[in-house]
Amino acid sequence: MRNPTQAMRILVLGMGDLGVRIARIVVEGGFSSSCILAGKSDAATQWSRLLQISSGREVSAARVDGQNIEALKALLTRFEPEMIVQCATLLSPFALRHVPTAAAQAVLKGGFALQLAAQLPLVCTLMQALRELRMECPVINCSYPDATHPILAAEGLTPTVGIGNVAIMALWYQRQLAGATEATLQVVGQHAQLGPCLAGKPAAPETPTPLVYLNGERLASEQLLFDSGLQGGAAMNHLAAATIVPILRGLMERDRVVETHAPGVFGLPGGYPVRFVAGVPQLRLPDGLTFEEAVSFNSLAAKGEGIESIAEDGTVFYTSHAQQSVAEYCPELAEPLRIADVEKRFQVLQKVAAGE
Repeated sequence: MRNPTQAMRILVLGMGDLGVRIARIVVEGGFSSSCILAGKSDAATQWSRLLQISSGREVSAARVDGQNIEALKALLTRFEPEMIVQCATLLSPFALRHVPTAAAQAVLKGGFALQLAAQLPLVCTLMQALRELRMECPVINCSYPDATHPILAAEGLTPTVGIGNVAIMALWYQRQLAGATEATLQVVGQHAQLGPCLAGKPAAPETPTPLVYLNGERLASEQLLFDSGLQGGAAMNHLAAATIVPILRGLMERDRVVETHAPGVFGLPGGYPVRFVAGVPQLRLPDGLTFEEAVSFNSLAAKGEGIESIAEDGTVFYTSHAQQSVAEYCPELAEPLRIADVEKRFQVLQKVAAGE
């Protein structure tokens, strides 16, 4: 039987900026006994060599198309990972910021959920591959877990947990609130609230301020306005990557309780305070806040990035604001989104990203 804190065989999928940052944490932090970096580009090979040199640990690389389920199954069968960190997307979350067209600006105005077709396919294919192989291991998904997890839950394909978002907000509040630690602070929040949180600004009416409890007492919204001075963009990946550390510890260190925050746990929308007990995540909601109230709050907050609701079958319905924002340029993006429609929907998003 494995030692409670023994490092694992870890597969990191997707070697963009976030994937590289996470690979460094996994390998150089000693979390992996063996690590394989996988992606479509040469980055996996380059970083496997760099990390071998910097850490002296076992790191290898594989070239794989995350949309090719048979290729993924072959990689999973060969490596037999004990943990997977899924960082791959079809389009960077920050890509449209650099596209100077009216269509791209319309998508950004409508809300990040309009880009779900780029965030959902690769994690969906991975979870399908694992199911077909009847392979079970923890999956940490970094691709918009606040929304992709409840969509995948309808198909029985839910990853274990996500990173970032609510965990970044909790990290920021810990730095600003006297006496706040992972143990004393409990934050319920959604991806849509991250920007306002770090800007120290009141959220829009459709995006309420996160629910924040310190030592069991809920804090008023005006107590939570701290400007981080951050400009946003890809540099935010530094904070997202940092939030994976307590999750890795929670999943691996079976002899201790690890308290943290994470989005997408149990396929729920948004993020929550969680604790890991013997490697298994549990919700740790504050007294006086019911499970139903917490989930309802995060579902409401999702309207701030364009999600009106997610049906039981996983269909995403967009808000009228999202629909109106793209009506002139790419109205297809705001039509109800089903998993079966994702490939065609991404083709529309791809054209927008290409400036067409």
